[in-house]
Amino acid sequence: MTAGVANLDAAAEQVARQKRWVARVTGQVLKSLGTPPALHDVQVRQVNSRSYRVNVRIRRHDSAISGLCQVEVLHSFFCVIDEAGMVMGSNPAIKKCYE
Repeated sequence: MTAGVANLDAAAEQVARQKRWVARVTGQVLKSLGTPPALHDVQVRQVNSRSYRVNVRIRRHDSAISGLCQVEVLHSFFCVIDEAGMVMGSNPAIKKCYE
């Protein structure tokens, strides 16, 4: 295996690991919050070493313009997350809002 292929494999593994980590964080947030209607996605953005901004975004359809929708942040949390992807705390606290 050449060094270039090894670097690509390592990069692909890093991307896969990051996706699994984000999925773990997303799952914990939605388990605590519930799933809002018209969920678009959950963004997880690093702020510093262990602090992250987690935004729960929804789709809203614009009735004035047929076929278009807007995405907006419905909930936003400042979270401390460990290396394993466990949410250790949040501000504001994540409370159950949906089933």
